[in-house]
Amino acid sequence: MPCLHKDLATHFPLADPPRFEFQQADRCGIHINDGAGIGAGPQELDALGAAELVRTKKLSAKELLDGTLARLHELNGRLNAITDFYDDAPPASDGPFSGVPFVIKHLMADCGGKVTTVGSRFFAHQPVAAADSAAVARMRRAGLVIVGRTNTSEFGLAPTTEPAFGGATINPWGSKLSPGGSSGGSAAAVAAFMVPGSTGTDTGGS
Repeated sequence: MPCLHKDLATHFPLADPPRFEFQQADRCGIHINDGAGIGAGPQELDALGAAELVRTKKLSAKELLDGTLARLHELNGRLNAITDFYDDAPPASDGPFSGVPFVIKHLMADCGGKVTTVGSRFFAHQPVAAADSAAVARMRRAGLVIVGRTNTSEFGLAPTTEPAFGGATINPWGSKLSPGGSSGGSAAAVAAFMVPGSTGTDTGGS
C-alpha cells in the first residue's frame, strides 16, 4: 500500500505544477532514482486527514472536491490512472468520510448509471449499471464522493496494468516501472496524491 501523510493543511492550492524531479528520495520506505516521482505538498492527504479537515471546517467539501478533480485532470495525462471522470458526483452523505473524494477500480464494483468495463473493450458499450453494488452503496453512505473509475488490466487477469482498451498506467514513482496490477490505476492515483483513496481488489498480489 502507498504510504500517505495525514498532514492537516488549511487549504488545497493547485497553482504550482506537480514536481517531477530527477533526484533521489526516500518516502514510505521506497527509494526513488527516476525522474517521475511526484513531490509532496499540501494536497498530500489520506482519507482520514481529508475527512478531519472537512469535519473541522478547515476546508469545505466543495473546495476539497474541486481541488481533487483539478488534480485528477492535471496529472492523469501523464499517468493514465483514471479511465472515467465523474465530475457530476452527487453531494456527499453525512458519514465519517463526508465530502472525501474517492475513486473505484473498474472491476467487481458497479456505480449506478455508469458502465463497468472490467478493463475490456467488450464491455465498454454494455448497458449502464441499474444501481450501485453493495460495496459502493456503503461507501456513499459513509460520505465518500465517487469521482471516477481507475484503470485495470483486462478482467483483472494480469500482474501489470496495460490493457489494450485502457492503455498502460504509469508508475508515479518511476516512469520505467509498472504500478503493478490488476489495481495499477488505483495504486498510481493514490501514490501520486491525485485522490485521498481508492478501491482495489486482490487475486494474486495486486
